[in-house]
Amino acid sequence: MNKYFLPVLIALSVPVALSAQTNRVEKDGFLGIGTTTPAAPLHIINGKQEIKFGTGTNTSAYSLSLGLNDDGINFDINSSVRAINFRNIGNMKFSLLPDGNLLIDRNGDVSLYTGTAAVEQNRYLALMNSQSFTSASGLKAGGVLVSGDFSFASPGKNDLVVKGNTGMGVPAPKARLDIAGGSPWTTNGWGKAIKLANANTIEFTGLQRSFGIGTTQNILYFFHANADGTGGANYFMMADGTTGNVGIGTVLPPGAGYKLAVEGTIGARKVKVTQGSWADFVFADDYKLLPLKDVKNFIDQHKHLPDIPSAKEVAQEGLDVGEMNKKLLQKVEELTLHLIAESKRNDELQEEVKQLRTVTSSLGKQVFHLQQKR
Repeated sequence: MNKYFLPVLIALSVPVALSAQTNRVEKDGFLGIGTTTPAAPLHIINGKQEIKFGTGTNTSAYSLSLGLNDDGINFDINSSVRAINFRNIGNMKFSLLPDGNLLIDRNGDVSLYTGTAAVEQNRYLALMNSQSFTSASGLKAGGVLVSGDFSFASPGKNDLVVKGNTGMGVPAPKARLDIAGGSPWTTNGWGKAIKLANANTIEFTGLQRSFGIGTTQNILYFFHANADGTGGANYFMMADGTTGNVGIGTVLPPGAGYKLAVEGTIGARKVKVTQGSWADFVFADDYKLLPLKDVKNFIDQHKHLPDIPSAKEVAQEGLDVGEMNKKLLQKVEELTLHLIAESKRNDELQEEVKQLRTVTSSLGKQVFHLQQKR
């Protein structure tokens, strides 16, 4: 290091015309250049320019060396626990901390500019690992890039581009976005990790279709759209957050009482319907079974069975599967009772026929004996 750099720097930076200035060396060793009342060990005044050297206070012996090497101007301090600070009268502080960190402190926000042009410049503020490696992150014209190299992307204004995994509450993310934790949301333990505003969605992009999940007002929608983002949203499932009702292939009608509304065919291996009552009341002793003659009259008049909805009612109001099965079973049980009654009458008729045959056979024998006696 050039040990004579400081005197040369002073001489070059602040030209002093000795013939026009008054210089003074105080008895306490203070040197004034351009002033007769030096307030520091070295005090220079040149018009409205003023420089003071040696104004700091310290409890230990510290020294600052200035030098010019091939790598630039060097400020060296003989301490591993003291920082190099730059301050202004407004308490703006720029510090190189002894632990190697950089501190920028001021009363308001801190800005870092990559130029002084009057128009926006598409320039990076690069954060490099070292001068020997290009692995870096950076800021560019309002956008942020986190990548091993700047050629990966050129983020637009207000955009954030991350080449690797991003962890939120996760020390070692295993996916492009890995989230854990979240602000407490519900009283039964759910945390809020992601929040989307009204009419905003999460998009899942396929080669032929894009799928979205989003909410507006009180409805949660599942829909698909064209992969290129054109066309309207086609809703294939929705859930009403007020009623808890769910629609598949249909938009839930306002005020509909269906917990699940489906437009289309449902395929299942088994369907279980829980009923509060069943049709066994038909076998009660006090059940009044409608005579078949009355059943015929009802059918002739209404063109459907008693207690069974008509085709018009089914078309207008739909069909309750559980209730309909109960009514059909009721008709089967009624028909069974009619068959049992008919079977009983048939057995009675068979017995009467048998008795008539016995009487007829006895009469025949008597007639035959009478004819033989003649």
